[in-house]
Amino acid sequence: MENKKNVELLLPNMTILQCYFEDEIVSEFAVSKELVDKTHQAFSSKYDTMRFYFYFKNRNDFYEIEDTIYVVAKDLPEELNQYMENV
Repeated sequence: MENKKNVELLLPNMTILQCYFEDEIVSEFAVSKELVDKTHQAFSSKYDTMRFYFYFKNRNDFYEIEDTIYVVAKDLPEELNQYMENV
């Protein structure tokens, strides 16, 4: 946090999307379940590509962490929640 160190946390109530390419995870996204209004997936046979969409509920009590984690404030441990409020 303060010293740019990595922090590992077990966050409850999250939906995790893992993106694979040739049996290797290339990216992961995590979203608080309370934040998701609906999801949609679309496959393009022309490009052999699957796209997955998260549609968020209209709320502002969440944090975006490094473009891949979207977490409702109440799902964060208190110490991290206080840190995020001050960033």
